[in-house]
Amino acid sequence: MSHSLTNKLAKLVDSDLYKERSARHKKMIILGEKIYGRRKDLELTQQELATKTGYKSQRAISQLESGEYAEKKGITDEMYSRL
Repeated sequence: MSHSLTNKLAKLVDSDLYKERSARHKKMIILGEKIYGRRKDLELTQQELATKTGYKSQRAISQLESGEYAEKKGITDEMYSRL
């Protein structure tokens, strides 16, 4: 890797935006693991959980469990806390 690219990468990793997004992504992964584990404990399908929690589709639960929901739908900190 060239010196210039190394410097750019170092600046990116040190940026507040990068740190904020990384922390948020970590929270979503942890949330997804918790949702998945609890859903399995309760022996619910993703569709059943979606219905019980008021989500419109099984796909939303799938995205939550995989940590993808925040990026695509913009889950708020309030929703995170509630879930």
